Amino acid sequence: MNANIILAQIEGAATTGEAPAAATPAAQPAAPAKDAKSGTVQTTDKPAEQPAQETNFLGSPLVMFLIIGVLFYFLLIRPQRKQQKEQQARLNALKVGDSVITNAGIHGEVRKIDERTVDVQIAKDVTITLEKAAIINVKSKD
Repeated sequence: MNANIILAQIEGAATTGEAPAAATPAAQPAAPAKDAKSGTVQTTDKPAEQPAQETNFLGSPLVMFLIIGVLFYFLLIRPQRKQQKEQQARLNALKVGDSVITNAGIHGEVRKIDERTVDVQIAKDVTITLEKAAIINVKSKD
C-alpha cells in the first residue's frame, strides 16, 4: 500500500510539474525554525545564489535596430534628399537660353518655360516639349 501512495504522488507531481514528494519522512527537509521574539521564520537552507548576469547594452535587439536605422538614415536617406533639393534648385533657376540634358540623353537649349513644362530646341527648327522633371543637368549660358 505504501508503494501505491508513492506511485500516486509521483504521477500527480508529473502532471502538475512539481517535484515528487520524498518517499520517507526522514528524507524531507527539517521544518524552518521560528524565532520566538520576532515571530519570523528562519531557515537553515540557503538558496543557491545565482551569478549576476551581465547585460550587454549593444547586444539588445532594440539597440541594434536603432543603430541600423540611424546608419540607414545617414547613408541613404539624407544624401538622397540633399540631391533632390539640389536638382529642384537647378530646375527653379532654369532660364531661357540654358543648355540642358534630359533623362533620355537629349541635349538642347531651353526656348520657353512654363509652370510644369519646358520647350527645348534640339536641332534647327525642331523643338520638343518636356516636363521639367525630365531635365537632369543644366549648363548655364553664362
